[in-house]
Amino acid sequence: MSPRPLRIGLDFDDTLMQTRHALVRLLNARFGTAVSFADCRDYRLSPWSLTDEQFHTFFTENESAIHTQPPLDDLLQILQSWSSQATFYVITGRPECWMPSATAWLAKHHIPCEAVISSPSVGGKGVAAQNCKLDFFIEDHAKFALEIASVGIPVLLLDSPYNQSCTHPLVHRVKDWPEIRQYVASRWLAPGACSSNN
Repeated sequence: MSPRPLRIGLDFDDTLMQTRHALVRLLNARFGTAVSFADCRDYRLSPWSLTDEQFHTFFTENESAIHTQPPLDDLLQILQSWSSQATFYVITGRPECWMPSATAWLAKHHIPCEAVISSPSVGGKGVAAQNCKLDFFIEDHAKFALEIASVGIPVLLLDSPYNQSCTHPLVHRVKDWPEIRQYVASRWLAPGACSSNN
């Protein structure tokens, strides 16, 4: 029997596209600051003390500029190399109002997805990942990584200043997409590794 295709979950922001690098650049320009990405040691971009409403307004006003960001290094080549053995499900914590820009960016870069799902509610990403019967998930956000790991799905967590406190037996920290490729090759794409879940 041929091994079944892997079902791979992908976060969008800061997993496929460097959204926060764009936000830091745009916020520095708006406020005349010189904050570096490394200074943002929590997910809420605390150096600027934005309320949820202020962040939402700023993101919406700058949505076009944010989505000029290219894919992360080596991402497109790696997804292409997996495409004959895997299907991709993008599950993001974005609200629905920011989904059109995400789907347009995915289409622009020819990233094939079985589904693009908005799951901003607490616990929503874990439920969505479980419903999609994913083999593993690639994520950058500590809270979402723990949600997904808590339903038994392994998570590859892209290392960032704001996720250093995240630990879980099913969360494996990686530095970039080439390291993701190596880990996936050793665990899921070895001969016979795809024949059963996890």
